[in-house]
Amino acid sequence: MVISKESNNEYNDLDKLKEKNKKLKEKLKIQEEKNRKYKKALANKSLIERWKIGTYLHDDLAQQLASAKISVCILRDELSKENLSEICNEIINIIDESLREVRDLSHDIIPLDVEKEGVEKALNHLKRQVENQHNIKCRLQTDEILHKINSRKVATNLYHITQEAIKNAINHGKANNIKIVLIEHEQQLYLHVKDDGSGLDSKNGSGGMGITIMKHRAEVIGGSLRIKDAKEDGYSTCVTCTLPLESLEDQ
Repeated sequence: MVISKESNNEYNDLDKLKEKNKKLKEKLKIQEEKNRKYKKALANKSLIERWKIGTYLHDDLAQQLASAKISVCILRDELSKENLSEICNEIINIIDESLREVRDLSHDIIPLDVEKEGVEKALNHLKRQVENQHNIKCRLQTDEILHKINSRKVATNLYHITQEAIKNAINHGKANNIKIVLIEHEQQLYLHVKDDGSGLDSKNGSGGMGITIMKHRAEVIGGSLRIKDAKEDGYSTCVTCTLPLESLEDQ
């Protein structure tokens, strides 16, 4: 059998293309790994910045507002004219409202230390906060998976995914009832946040940024996130974060 030069060249060219394709795949794999590490580093940096901002709000700004309130209270007590006293009361009311907003914001930015307090306590705290601030019903259902979460980063991101899902349910869905479910099933962790609101429409921009943030947080800890219609037990929307159990160890 005689192989022509043209055929031999074609084989050589094909081998070269295969080799180039192999190298490109290897480069792509390396780049994907770099991107994954970059996302993790970015998430860690973001978490550190959140703690810095939250600490400033709680320790510095809140203390300054509290000091201002004390000064105005002393001034009010010293003033004899009734109209000036009323002005002081108005200032005190403004400061009180500012203090409430600062406390709420610092709690949003810095959750309970989930490494120290545990995920269950952090989620229960979030549940009570939602019920007290928004006057809506919020339920929490968990199982033994709580005791398997050993990574602070995983715990913190799960907390913030829950927080963001609840915020979207209230602000965009106008929900009256919310249910948080954190369970284990078939070697996977499942976090469900269900609500009875009008739902999220990412195509029309409803909750768009919040959805993007939640998906990014899920990816950073090695999980995935999806939003679907619930249509069960009176709920309409369900945000679900799925995570392999091996991701629950220290990251």
